[in-house]
Amino acid sequence: MSAQLDKISKVLQEGHELAIKVLNSSRLSTYKKLHLSRKKDMVEKKISKFVQGTL
Repeated sequence: MSAQLDKISKVLQEGHELAIKVLNSSRLSTYKKLHLSRKKDMVEKKISKFVQGTL
């Protein structure tokens, strides 16, 4: 259980850092937007898997 909490903690931290990066980037190139969007999708997928596994 502790390993799972460590893993979700890392994923949430990754999501937090990604959100800060997006907020600090005022004008993003199309490539940068796509890259950050894909990263966001990966974080969402990891969180969803965690929630589905614990229910």
